[in-house]
Formats: sequence, structure tokens, C-alpha cells
Amino acid sequence: MIAPYHRDELPDDVDHSTFGREIPQITLTTEDCPVDRIRRESETFAFVPSTVIPSNTPGAQIYGQCDAKLSHALSGPVSTTLFLPDHAALIEFDGRQNLLHESIWHTHLFYSEHFRNDRSTKWNWRTVYDGKPDVSIPQLVMNCYHRFSYQYFHWFVEVMPRVWLASRSGFKPRDALWFLGPLTQPFQRPSLELFGIYPSDICDVPDTAIVAFQRATNAAFAFDEPLGTLRPSFTSGKYHVGWSKDYLNEIRDRAYFALKVPRISGDKKIFIDRRKATHRKIVNQEAVINEVQKAGFEIIDPGVMDFADQIRCFSQARIILAPHGAGLTNVIWAPPGAIVAEFMPIGLNDVGYRFLAPLCGHKHMVLFCKVFSHELGIPYADIEVDLHDVRRLMKILVK
Repeated sequence: MIAPYHRDELPDDVDHSTFGREIPQITLTTEDCPVDRIRRESETFAFVPSTVIPSNTPGAQIYGQCDAKLSHALSGPVSTTLFLPDHAALIEFDGRQNLLHESIWHTHLFYSEHFRNDRSTKWNWRTVYDGKPDVSIPQLVMNCYHRFSYQYFHWFVEVMPRVWLASRSGFKPRDALWFLGPLTQPFQRPSLELFGIYPSDICDVPDTAIVAFQRATNAAFAFDEPLGTLRPSFTSGKYHVGWSKDYLNEIRDRAYFALKVPRISGDKKIFIDRRKATHRKIVNQEAVINEVQKAGFEIIDPGVMDFADQIRCFSQARIILAPHGAGLTNVIWAPPGAIVAEFMPIGLNDVGYRFLAPLCGHKHMVLFCKVFSHELGIPYADIEVDLHDVRRLMKILVK
């Protein structure tokens, strides 16, 4: 990896305009993609506005009425080189190499010794990769990898949707090896077992390798929405996540079936505790907990629960209240019709749960919170929750 630098403000001595050769991108989810595909589908959604407290907070418009489109595609078996942990994939056909556009999502390829993409290249990708991988896999492989696969949220919106798409397209667990990245977290293997994938079906390679899959089927998603915000200064409204209503319904159904969870409307009021988190804590947590406990909320920490217990707990939820964070991913397991309310740092405007919650059949609410400075920026900042706003929220939630 090269030393990080701001790609739009290069040092005077940095010029990559003649670095290697220019390499094109192919977008798997578009109609005109030249790669053979086993499946390609699109679906549209109409999202109603979220309830926002206070309603005049800067950023509130991000949670307004929104129409969105999801496209997803599964390539036929094609020669694929995956750069770990950078995330990006090269696919080769007709004797040419092409970067898979969707795999650039969350990439670190900008800092690879093999690639450049910055102001000096006019934002075109250039490469010196010579086609010599560290590992070569001859068998058919289902490429479901994502760089953040070890994180609970990304596992369930980036990796497992790819597993679902392959399964939906007719692939059985034993039809191929499944590449999913390092399986280091306790929730990964049990969730794969929901789709019948066990250790003998998994392709394991070093997590820093360049891996050549001689025959890989690649899954890709493209979610487009006009609100256009994910993080400060990121306003494309384009995501490569598996926010599919069909996927979310199926994985919940599979989890309920596997754990014999009864299909009944829940009545639990759950508050997710982040006191043990490394960042984005509530500085007045005890006062907030006092308010929500008076309203009948149960305080839980999903981080200390095993995967099955998280599913059982949230399968009984009627109201889920939490600071913005991975614990809210558990709205997937709540029965449709729940209310999901998140404490959002002012200025963060991360719409992950704004879309995930209604796709699971839930109503979504946001309570904006004061932000404290953090050296890594707003996504890591602690928050203070206005107790007056909490009391207003309780009146709405607890009727």
C-alpha cells in the first residue's frame, strides 16, 4: 500500500498520468453490460417520509419522500481476480481486463501498489498489474466478498444479499465454493447455515492475497435514490448494497423457521445500549435510560448476545430505539409493523436504517442529537440526547 494522500489535492511531485495503462470499468447491473449474466432484475420502491424530531434540524430533508430503484445481477462464470483486502475485482473476457464497477464500492484500491485513480489520472483508473496472483482457484466460486464483512451491518446488507441472490438464481450450497472473506465473527457461520452453507462449502484464502478465480460468479447490487446523502460531503445517492425487500423477507423467514420462532406480533419495547462501544456513545446515557425505562423499555446490548438470541429477542419487538449503529441491523428480525427510532448525530445523515427499516416493513423515526468533536469526524463522535426531545418521542411511541 502506498502512503495515503488526498487524491484531489496531490503533492506537486505526484503525477500518475503515465502510470501503467488505463483500465476500463464494467457495470454488472446495467442493461448493456457485455458480460454474460445468469440473472438481472430491477425493482422500485416508494419510501414515505420518516418522522423527524426536531423537524427543523439541518438534514431533516434527507428523510423526506423518496423513490428509489434497486438493480441486481449475477454474472456467469468468468475469470475474476480479487484484490484483498482492497475489495476491487478484475474480470477478464475477450482477452481484456476490466474493473468490476460495483466492486469499487468501499475500495482501498486507491492506495494499492497496482492501481491509481486521482486528479492526475483525470479520475480514470490506471494499473500496472501483471496478472500474477498469489493464489489461484480452479473450481467454480461464488464471489460474495465485501471488505467490511466482519461488521454486523455490512455482513447483512453487503454479503448475505449476494448469498441470497445466488440461491435465488438456483445455486445450491454444494454447486460451488463460496468466497465470503475471513469468517472471524460469531454471527457469520450461523447466518450462512440459514442458507445451507457449511465450512466444507467455503473457500478460504489469505486475507491479504491477490486471488485468481478461474471461474467466478459475481453478484452485484446498485441502489439509487434522489436524497443523495450517506456521509458528509458524499452526495451521490448511489449505493451498492443489497437493500432488497425479497431478501430481507427471506432471511427473516429462514431465521424464524430455523429457530422455531412463532410468527406473532411483538410487544417488546427495546432500547439498544452502546455503553460498551468504542465510539458514538451517549454522554448523558444514564438520564436517557431513566426516561426510556419509565416508558417500559427493556435495555439490551446485542454485542454480548449470541446470534440466535438476537433473533429471538428482536422477533418480539414492537418498538426499537437506539443510537445510530450496527445494533439497529437487528430490525431485520423484528416482525413487520415495528417502529424503529434512531438517535442521529446532527450532520451525519447516514440513511442506512432510513431505508432498511421500511424495507423490512417498519416505520422509521429520527431524533437528531448534539455532536461532540472527534478526531476521526462525525461518524465517530459522541452525542448528547435532548431529554425534552426524548419525552416528546416517548409520547409518540408509547400510546
